[in-house]
Amino acid sequence: MVKSLFKPLFGFPGIFSRINGFVIRSISIVLSIIIVFGGVIIGILGYVAVIAGIPYLLVNYFWIGISAILLLVSYRACFYLFLPLNLIKNPFVIDEYYGACNLELRILLNKLENGNFNGLIEKFKKTEGITSFMQISEITPDAVFNYLKQNQNNSNSKLFIEKLLSINSQIKHNSLVTLELVFVSYILHFVDSDEFLNKFEINSLDIIGSLDYANFLSVKPVTLWSDEYNLPPAGGIDKSWAVGYTRNLNKFGTDLTKLALKGLMPKLIGRQKVKDEFINILSKSSKNNVLLVGQPGCGKTTFVHGMAREIALGTKIDALRFKRIISLDKAALQSGTIGEVNLRISNIVKEILASGNIILFIDEIHTVADSSANSPLYNALEPYLASDKFQLVGTTNSRDYEKYIAPMASFASGFDIVDILESTDQETIEIIQELVKKERSVKSYPLVTFLAISLSVSLSKKYLHRSVLPNKAVELFMQGVSKAKLVENLILDRKLLKDVFSEVASIPTSALNVDERNILKMLGETLHKSVICQGPHFSDTVSINFLTFYKFNR
Repeated sequence: MVKSLFKPLFGFPGIFSRINGFVIRSISIVLSIIIVFGGVIIGILGYVAVIAGIPYLLVNYFWIGISAILLLVSYRACFYLFLPLNLIKNPFVIDEYYGACNLELRILLNKLENGNFNGLIEKFKKTEGITSFMQISEITPDAVFNYLKQNQNNSNSKLFIEKLLSINSQIKHNSLVTLELVFVSYILHFVDSDEFLNKFEINSLDIIGSLDYANFLSVKPVTLWSDEYNLPPAGGIDKSWAVGYTRNLNKFGTDLTKLALKGLMPKLIGRQKVKDEFINILSKSSKNNVLLVGQPGCGKTTFVHGMAREIALGTKIDALRFKRIISLDKAALQSGTIGEVNLRISNIVKEILASGNIILFIDEIHTVADSSANSPLYNALEPYLASDKFQLVGTTNSRDYEKYIAPMASFASGFDIVDILESTDQETIEIIQELVKKERSVKSYPLVTFLAISLSVSLSKKYLHRSVLPNKAVELFMQGVSKAKLVENLILDRKLLKDVFSEVASIPTSALNVDERNILKMLGETLHKSVICQGPHFSDTVSINFLTFYKFNR
């Protein structure tokens, strides 16, 4: 680190440039230390002033001292009345729920646990959040409230609490108690709730998924002054100034880590196994280059963007600490005369080797290997793939890997392959939910229901085979959003999404509404009319066998 202080400033050689670099960097470090310690000292002095100042005011200025005490008590009382006191750590312990909500919900929860359900339905009716939740769940308020009134006498406190704990243990965003959680638990604790939900063509898992989705949308970013704030580990601050100025690389590349510092890179969802392999390869002492191989649309580039975000947030992993992921613009780099291109590439390689903290990212890297015979970029990169000071991450698909990269043995041997598979249904749903949360603040953005998100995944998985998840589901969903913006009520629900999908896939909407289970149930009777010489129990046997097949292959 001390050696890095003497790096030539802005890449200019010479002793004076090194001296200037040392002076400027030293001043920056000293000023940073002064600011940090100054903030700590001011905070301590302020705390001491409050503690010691109140007795002084009481002795010399009694009423001012009393006013100060009342102000502090009122400030603390606001926390008790309007904010949760703690978070739920064990969702199976009911006692933790009382501290994870405001005073109003604490009182309500105590009443319900003691069997007092009076006024609960009216409270649901008057709460705007419950109305919004019913829109997200695609259930009709009038029908729901009529159902609750009819079953009010069947309310059972023990079953309600059991259902509350069970539901909250099934969802991901479950650290706080919300009225929506109480609402869903109250509906589902009735014995015939599944039969009621079938009227809306949903089930208990759908409404629980809607609850988790609503909780996710309501989660606010943790701020510096929040009790939940955790100081991120070092290693995410942009320290390019400490290791040399990459002037040429900046001109022909995009610093993904710097974009991540501005909040422009996506959150990495799932992919833990891929992440572990990625880090293990980068941690090697040599040949620490990664080749991400997967089908188009599986999220290879998004994974690299997500890793850039993790670096920016701070990390303890040595292979990622203070690193910069730079995405190379191949087209801009290789435009111009051969001499210009060779000079650019030579300067960029020198900057990467001198900096020591660059992870070079080349998307669709097979295009480099494809033109290897006359490619200055290929000829410049290939000799350094075994160097520990040069790290390269590339992406390609299996077909192009076998066609272009595998035949170039020396080039292919410089990489360790990491396979990226198609995202799971749940990961794809979470990816779309992140998109909704990011864009929903835009004025014209529609209200998106959880069932529309879920349907975009299931329809694209079943009918669209030109791409893979998450890409094909995200594209379908975005088309649904565009369509919803043209509709006056600005709601993207299942009906609208089916209409959009029908246009995209040229499949009639009526075909999407067919219940496969009913078809299988009637299969025996259908075959009975067209197959001759069958036994007396042929129809029942066929239906049972196909229903069993359907059950185990969903």
